[in-house]
Amino acid sequence: CLCQENATDIPEVYQRQYDLIKTTLLEKFGLDLYYIDPCEPTNIAMLWLAEEIVENNTVYDDYRVVSRFALASCFLTWYDYNKPWKNKKGWMTSENECKWFGVMCNEKNEVISLSLRNNQLAG
Repeated sequence: CLCQENATDIPEVYQRQYDLIKTTLLEKFGLDLYYIDPCEPTNIAMLWLAEEIVENNTVYDDYRVVSRFALASCFLTWYDYNKPWKNKKGWMTSENECKWFGVMCNEKNEVISLSLRNNQLAG
């Protein structure tokens, strides 16, 4: 797989946050990610989010955790490394997801839609 099996080796510093994300997704939204392939976009999204939270010493409420997880999962599912998106400004960065290219938010900074037409999405 593209992750070259690295997604099975979670550094201890990120493991606690990874487990918290997984628990939040299960308790709040019923997403049971216990038996997940290490190279699945959802797993890589959780790893990315755990690392991003730890490295930036960030605290997100449950809504933001789920929003960033969902968007990261979409990116990792739709992105083709052989034919990159035309515009991926902000995606998979610590920048607020409402500033990511094509992400539309309401006045409360809640994601309400995506507009990624003609951006070379795959998947």
